[in-house]
Amino acid sequence: MDPRANAATAWSPVKDLGNLFALGTTSSELHLVSLDFSAVDAAPHVVGLVPTPAPFRTLAWSPATKHAAAHPWGLVAGGLEDGTVSIWDPTQISTGHIDALSTVSKHKGAVTALQFNPNKDSTHLLASGGAYVSTTSLDLLPCSHVFRDGDVWIMSVNNVAAPGVFSPGTALDSTSAPSEITSVSWNTTAPYILATGDSSGHVTVWDLKQKKPCFNVSVYGAISSLAWSPHEGFLLLTATRQSPLVHIWDLRASNSVPLVELHGHHGGGIVSAAWCPHGS
Repeated sequence: MDPRANAATAWSPVKDLGNLFALGTTSSELHLVSLDFSAVDAAPHVVGLVPTPAPFRTLAWSPATKHAAAHPWGLVAGGLEDGTVSIWDPTQISTGHIDALSTVSKHKGAVTALQFNPNKDSTHLLASGGAYVSTTSLDLLPCSHVFRDGDVWIMSVNNVAAPGVFSPGTALDSTSAPSEITSVSWNTTAPYILATGDSSGHVTVWDLKQKKPCFNVSVYGAISSLAWSPHEGFLLLTATRQSPLVHIWDLRASNSVPLVELHGHHGGGIVSAAWCPHGS
């Protein structure tokens, strides 16, 4: 692996395979890597390598519960710079098979966020977010541009070879500057609820049953983290790259004031934030 390349990472969620993780690099390679935790100084071992047509921006790994017999190591999804989402079987990668099981081309810009649904009966659902596109139009004045906001898609891999793709719904009209989706997060208790955040600080919570937003809030800075409480499905954490504040929102209350505002000791913004899975 090119030591100069950055990489998106995803740990194996499959029981008894906790020593495996995937790396999707900016040098357009997918690496399946094994670690030996019993050896203090053991180097990571590359189990398989897949060349890709474009650099990686994001990566996700699902246990793919419904497909456990056919894909015992689950499914790995990669979001690429060219706007495609490809899905691989890590079991096949480990035996030298490098072809993707399927590829979806719906995003207009780079794929910037991915997450498989963590709920047991919904691990076949994959949410993806994309970057906005700016293109110069010859029909407009010189130096003017047409902007297309980052888009959000839901993919169902019930049929892994031909995933179904649908929109979460119609977003509320926005007069703000164009933005890209920077984070997607499935609710931990309600599998039909999805939160998305963008580079303008807008957070939208989607109800996929109703196919429309059920909660909207705006904060200062580009959203770096969205995280649902592991035990209370109505509590959502938000953090941004431009502020040292972490906000926790209660979806049952007003969207104008957060339930909790945590003041961090960071010199700048927050790159990543998460709930303790064992806390309350």
